[in-house]
Amino acid sequence: MAFCAPPKYRFTHLKPSTSTHVVLEAPELLPLTGHDDVFLYTRCSPHFAAVSKVWNWNNTAEPLAVARCFSISAVQRVIRFCSGQTPNGQQAGRQMPFVVRSGGHDAFNRSTIQHGLMLDVRGLDSITLSSDRQSVTIGGGVSGGNLINFLDEHGLITPSGYCNTVGYVGWAAGGGYGVLAGPYGLGVDQISGATLVDAKGNLVDTDSDPNLLWALRGAGTGNFGVVVSMRVKVYERPPYLGGMILFPGSEIGQVMTGLQQVTEEVGSPDEFSGDCTVGQMPGLGAVVAIIFSWAQRHGCGSDPLKRAREVLSRCEGLGTVLLNTVDETTPVALMSTMQPMTSAPMKARMQTFTVSGLSKKLAAILAQSPVPSNSSMVIIHRSHGAATYPHSTHCEDPVTSTSCMPNRKPHTILCITGSTVPGGEGGIPETPGEYKKVSAWVEEISQRIVQSGIALPRTYVSWTTNEEADTRRLYGDKIAERLKDLKRIYDSHNLFSTAYPSLA
Repeated sequence: MAFCAPPKYRFTHLKPSTSTHVVLEAPELLPLTGHDDVFLYTRCSPHFAAVSKVWNWNNTAEPLAVARCFSISAVQRVIRFCSGQTPNGQQAGRQMPFVVRSGGHDAFNRSTIQHGLMLDVRGLDSITLSSDRQSVTIGGGVSGGNLINFLDEHGLITPSGYCNTVGYVGWAAGGGYGVLAGPYGLGVDQISGATLVDAKGNLVDTDSDPNLLWALRGAGTGNFGVVVSMRVKVYERPPYLGGMILFPGSEIGQVMTGLQQVTEEVGSPDEFSGDCTVGQMPGLGAVVAIIFSWAQRHGCGSDPLKRAREVLSRCEGLGTVLLNTVDETTPVALMSTMQPMTSAPMKARMQTFTVSGLSKKLAAILAQSPVPSNSSMVIIHRSHGAATYPHSTHCEDPVTSTSCMPNRKPHTILCITGSTVPGGEGGIPETPGEYKKVSAWVEEISQRIVQSGIALPRTYVSWTTNEEADTRRLYGDKIAERLKDLKRIYDSHNLFSTAYPSLA
């Protein structure tokens, strides 16, 4: 029989605004009151700040109200209200601008809206494991951390991102990079189906339209409807070697180029992540870290992690090891150690680039532009193995491919984040010029990457600003046209105008 997640994986309920407060602050939202499966929070609510706050505090947008939905029918009601429909489907009036949010981790603040309605799906937080232990069905508001922790209790895993508080649906539908991409594929490769609420408030399942499933895998961040449930592949937890190896920042050149060389010499094994970060650590100063992740999915034998330890030994020899936490563990345990630097709210400026690998030019640029604060960092994802063609479910022909995710060739993605902690780091208040300083660092390092000629065309929509997210440039002409055709079918009036990339 199927197994449902216990209450500890459910979202905390906070008392909503009263009808009286809604009348005083947002009378146009009165039709959404009177239902126990929609909690409405207006600006005077003592919980408004908590429920409307998103990860990036570099944001001035303030919603008119937050509508937190606890059922699929509640999402349907909100969508029909926002589209100006009456309960019987007739057009009743003007549309209410809105945005859909789950984890709220979009770096460019596309999870919030000024003076519109924030549709909060975090109340859709159910997780149900299938009886055959091959998949889970999750609500549209489930976080990556809750999902992988639930699976871990059952000896299972599925790929997820670095940050446990990111909404899983948005992470997966937008692409989904992570340390398990090599052996298992990207987030998009785990999506086996989904149910959406479309622009008319109707339920649509991808089982009835394979084209919609194709589009959801790589461009499904809100363009075709609100994902209210998703079916995700899961796997038996493999033998696993994971942890962090920290080297002095002064050795960044030899560590990064050495890691590239080691990876190539051992045949770029699918099992090995090869991700790394550049940052600062309290008490250690500037550091470069290898995020060592080896998931031995196939061919275990009597000593399943023998090859992993051999590669680990070579990585340990790349420089002066300041700290080494690599051990036999689980992917969930590795992710938990990374949460202090990935989940905490930040005031952030972010820029991303796609490059071919850890070249000497890239290492030199990172060495010339040291990270300016403890909360700033460069995260480097390596896409290979099951995440790339021909091993992935994607194929190079956009007409016959099972996902619209672009760039399935091996590549490396850089996420450059300059940030400060709201209220200051370590109890020390933020100085007036601190955010300006970290922003200048992001701009400086970005210019050097562009000028060096190592930057490839951007292909990861979740890490691309709206201004840069040109659909044709990201996906190519054939995929862009197919996506726009689907947009005309499911949202011809562009109700979901805040989604990205823009397909209107």
